[in-house]
Parts: sequence; C-alpha cells; structure tokens
Amino acid sequence: MFRSSFIAALGLVALVATASAQPLPTTKIIAGYVVSADIAARTVEVKTGESLATYTIAENAKLESGKAVLQAADLATVTGQRVTLWYTVDGDTRVASRVKLDQSKDKATAKVSTPVTPAVTPE
Repeated sequence: MFRSSFIAALGLVALVATASAQPLPTTKIIAGYVVSADIAARTVEVKTGESLATYTIAENAKLESGKAVLQAADLATVTGQRVTLWYTVDGDTRVASRVKLDQSKDKATAKVSTPVTPAVTPE
C-alpha cells in the first residue's frame, strides 16, 4: 500500500514538474494602424510607430468594431484605421486572438491644419 502511494506521489511530482517547465503563452497588446490585410492568408499588417509587423488572425479570434462583431473579410476595408490587437507569439508567428477597431476620431488625423502663406512685401 505504501509503495503504490509513493509511486503515485512520485508520478504526480513528475507531472507537475513537466507542466511547470513549459511556459504559458503570454498575451501581448499593441495598438497601431492597419496597413493591409490578406483575407485568404488571414493576416493583417499593422504599423506601430516606425515598425511594421504582420499578425495572423486566429480561426476563433474575436473581431470587433465598437459593439459590432466583424468578419475577417471586413479587415480588408479598414486600411488606415486605428486598431488594437491582443496576440501571442508562436515561434516567429504573431497570432492575434482579438482585434478591435477604434471608432473614435484620432486627434492627430482629425486636426485640420491651415496652410501658412508667406508674407509678400511690395517693392
């Protein structure tokens, strides 16, 4: 009886050690602008600052715009729009589990600048 309990406990310790050795995927969040989307490949290219990265949209990804639910094909129509992605890294691939389009006006792009006309002095 003691021997079987000891072997079971040892097996449990080995199982826990194996499970803890494999790190859980960490979800990361980025915000940027949609540059392009390839619906067939289920990818979206996003620019954040000076960097440009491609994200694969997971089959079960949550795609949303405000309260509306989107389809992957809708991403092809939102080039230039601000987007937030929740993703994990699988090898060299960034896999997005959630994509949220920003419905608010971006202050930087909504601001209209008035052209400055140089002063002309009569001669």
